[in-house]
Amino acid sequence: MKGHLLLAGVVGCLWMSCAAAQFGGITIPELPESVYTIWGVPLQEGTIDAVIIAPPKTLGDAHELARRLDLKPRIFSFSETDDGENDGQAGLRDMLDSRPDVVLTSDQALERLSGDSLESLLRSLDKGTGLVLSRYGYPLAPELRDLLDGLEPAAEPKPVLTGIGESITPEWRDGLEWVRLLESESLRIVELDYGDPAPTSHFLLPQLRNPLFAETQYWENYLSLVSRTVRWAAGWTPDAWISRVELQEPPMPEESEIPPDLPEEFIRSIQESAARGHYRLLTVHLDEPAPATYRVVGQIRQPGQDRVETIEYENRRIEEGDQRYTFDLALGPGTYYFDVWLYDRRDRVVAWHSEPLTVHGWPQIRDLAFSTTVLSPHDTLDTTVTVETP
Repeated sequence: MKGHLLLAGVVGCLWMSCAAAQFGGITIPELPESVYTIWGVPLQEGTIDAVIIAPPKTLGDAHELARRLDLKPRIFSFSETDDGENDGQAGLRDMLDSRPDVVLTSDQALERLSGDSLESLLRSLDKGTGLVLSRYGYPLAPELRDLLDGLEPAAEPKPVLTGIGESITPEWRDGLEWVRLLESESLRIVELDYGDPAPTSHFLLPQLRNPLFAETQYWENYLSLVSRTVRWAAGWTPDAWISRVELQEPPMPEESEIPPDLPEEFIRSIQESAARGHYRLLTVHLDEPAPATYRVVGQIRQPGQDRVETIEYENRRIEEGDQRYTFDLALGPGTYYFDVWLYDRRDRVVAWHSEPLTVHGWPQIRDLAFSTTVLSPHDTLDTTVTVETP
């Protein structure tokens, strides 16, 4: 067993509550439950049996994913000196031969597989085990590359890639084209092409653009995407999914609705009061009429804030045959994530969706200009503020 870590003994800390989890000498403190978002626990389709292959310093990703997703992780990790030439990977081969639902790994980790372990992985995939593969620029074994090249793009990627909230996350504002969903009749594989260099402490997440200013709420969306892809690769086909969330701004008075001959200042005050209203309607749209009745739960998160607000209305559901559901929320100006979940009658997660929202206040400052950038004592500085009115 020399040269590797077989972490079967700490699985309980991964999918149950524990004071702290230790991986490869690194202690990951337990976060308060209010700080993180549980995306899919329990899942409608049941707990996902996942084999995770990753370097020791990156296993915090496995811990955090298992807190947010209904996952039973079985973990194999390499030591820094394991070159795949000894027989320390027998435990990994046993895991792969047991027909897990999905394997989570990275191209960096796969470089360390022995030939026998690679064969076990390929056999498992041939029997229908899904694969979520993070790509950081490391070459793949020719056999695995040929397998990926022989698959077709997923016929229906929208349930996986819609509602991730990527447009306001720093790393993903250009879209999710780098996520490849590949499938055949019996196999599903996800490639997350994050590009190089590989993060030193992650195997499922992107290299952060500005790690010192990384926001907790962006981290949640990174793990939401991984959770969606794991679920899909494990064979999930949605009964229902959320196609969009529509934010309805408070209506401005129409010109025909304003009585004639009112002072201009009075008309402006009416418009301003309407624009400053804090109540917003958020309409959740399903892709198709609901095939069953679902409980709906919403949540508001704001980048820069750890506090979240949960919204659920008693005795209100999306009934079978309905296709929309409306929340009325009090939101001040700012940028938010609005998360929404569908639960079935047994309180299992059917689907979730994150929608970025920007609530505009009034007036909106569009530009700030100074008459000079250099001042001497007793100088006068002219300041011009440009605002946008309704």
